[in-house]
Amino acid sequence: MTNGHRALHIPCILLLASTTFAVDKTTDFSGMWMLKARTRWNKSNLVIDGSQQVTSSGRDFVVKIKQELSLPKNGQVLTIKTSRTLPSGPVTIKQTFKRSP
Repeated sequence: MTNGHRALHIPCILLLASTTFAVDKTTDFSGMWMLKARTRWNKSNLVIDGSQQVTSSGRDFVVKIKQELSLPKNGQVLTIKTSRTLPSGPVTIKQTFKRSP
């Protein structure tokens, strides 16, 4: 529990680091980049929606990020779908991880 909210600790592809997110609560991260994220359940999938203020080549812009993690009831394949909306257009990456016997 974190401040009365359930907390989830996952390796976070959004930040390329290990991060703790509070479920059903907006979390602000300060550091090299400012990231605001909200973690929620969508049926059995965990969804992280976020926005990140970025400065590059003297330009400020916002990168929208959505990460969805799903694990079927048999627990055999973890799927992580990460989408980013960049000034150059949207980018989506889907990763699957199979449980070894």
